[in-house]
Amino acid sequence: MNEHDYNRLVPLRTYLDAPQAQMLKTYLDAQGIMVFLNAEHVAAMNEGLKTDILIREIDRVRAEAALKNIEVLSYHQKHQLYEGETIENEPPSCRQCGAMDIHAFTGEVPTLIPGIRIAAGIEDAWVHCSNCDSYYREGKRRFSSVAVAFMWAATLGLSALCLYWLITWLRWL
Repeated sequence: MNEHDYNRLVPLRTYLDAPQAQMLKTYLDAQGIMVFLNAEHVAAMNEGLKTDILIREIDRVRAEAALKNIEVLSYHQKHQLYEGETIENEPPSCRQCGAMDIHAFTGEVPTLIPGIRIAAGIEDAWVHCSNCDSYYREGKRRFSSVAVAFMWAATLGLSALCLYWLITWLRWL
């Protein structure tokens, strides 16, 4: 095997979330296997993006042996958890930070807009994480931000129109 083949990177696991890839990278690094994550920093910043675990070709056999008893949740299994179904003996965890310290929440949920709060009842299935102090709804995610999107579109459109009128008026003077 020549030096070019020795350093060639090959994929070990593909289409992983950034936290999953980081955990596997840490584990393999502890085993003495050099690991590279494809688009590591971009995937960590954007929740929907995925990353791949790349290793040197010569380390493939050792890495497969190290990961033979480690299983990562698939895309389908994660969505089952989000839709309220649970995987065998899997405790619920926070969607934001992964902590197990979550509880059902009733009361007023803070929003990004100061002074506006959402009333959360028992039937709404809101959850609060004590670790990262986030609030979210259990179950299927609905596209509930349509009203907010229309409000922002109208506000930005109106402000652009007012700015255009102001520039036109200043030219007229």
